[in-house]
Amino acid sequence: MKISIGILAWNEEVSIRTTIHSIFAQSLIRDAVTSGFQIQIVCVPNGCTDNTAQAANGAMLAAAEKLNYPEGVRWQVHSLEKPGKTNAWNVFIHKLADPQSDVIFMVDADIQIYMPDTLRNMLQKLYAHEDTLICTDLPVKHVVFKQRYSLLDQISMHAATINQSASGQLCGQLYCARAAWLRRLWIPEQIIVEDGFIKKMAVSNFLTEPENAARRLVVAETASHVFEAYTRLSDVLATHRRQIAGYIIHRWIWEYLQEHLSEAPDAAMLIENLNRTAPDWSRRLIAGKIKERDYIRIYRILISTRLIRFRGFSASKKAAYIPALAVQILLDSLQFLAALNMLCRGKLQKLWRDTRTTSEEINR
Repeated sequence: MKISIGILAWNEEVSIRTTIHSIFAQSLIRDAVTSGFQIQIVCVPNGCTDNTAQAANGAMLAAAEKLNYPEGVRWQVHSLEKPGKTNAWNVFIHKLADPQSDVIFMVDADIQIYMPDTLRNMLQKLYAHEDTLICTDLPVKHVVFKQRYSLLDQISMHAATINQSASGQLCGQLYCARAAWLRRLWIPEQIIVEDGFIKKMAVSNFLTEPENAARRLVVAETASHVFEAYTRLSDVLATHRRQIAGYIIHRWIWEYLQEHLSEAPDAAMLIENLNRTAPDWSRRLIAGKIKERDYIRIYRILISTRLIRFRGFSASKKAAYIPALAVQILLDSLQFLAALNMLCRGKLQKLWRDTRTTSEEINR
């Protein structure tokens, strides 16, 4: 079996060493030859202004030397001048990953893979059912390892528990997928929350069937990674703005693809055709929607979602929840305006807040 592992990095000079060493410490890498695996590991620094590429190269050499240069494993660092995770993802999947790979792992450069059998367990889970397209693990916030929790730490951990209890969740920090399926997908240039888009394409098999997360997306319960959670209020709000901006973009692109699905067998081929005939189609689509002020409709959908959930409460619960609902709607409205402002000005890169998971953070 051939496996490609892509590490997408943007200004991760500090954390990339931890990430790479945690990958090389995996049993999947260590036992590649005896397991019959041929493994390719590619780090893709994109638009970095620090020494991420040099740090990644040094970490790979050191990790490989520690394993006595394992057979069946090859590695490289391929830097891109253009910043952006979406572009780096597309370049890796379609130009850098071994075209003969059976499985592709995608890894963020600021995480630490926690258990030594994580990648192996994810691979086994992916192949347990022939209809499964993607397997993800259980993300663990670094605050879990703290001896004392702040209020924001507790809120963050509570939110993680709620998110993980929901079915069909895809964490873009670490997942694996059947390579033949993933190679058919091009992520539109303007997408900023790529895991949500990939999930949509997977659970609907490129918009050709009713969404079925249980069939197409699985979680390996015996696999996990650690990441540094946002615990400062400013970072939490910035993440909220990013999610809202991502939702606006996703909504416009999904609707456009569904409206034009008759022009191609599925969404994957439609996107490929659009990229070939009109490379800036997603940018022009978003600019047109903004000019039409279609964001007002999206805002109404966002707020109506809150109200629909509220209507399902009992009378007593409604009375108790009204103040919280009012705060949520006010916050959503303010954040929506802030996200829309950045969207209109093309300042999407500023929606990101960087975090870096290091051994010191985990052991703090």
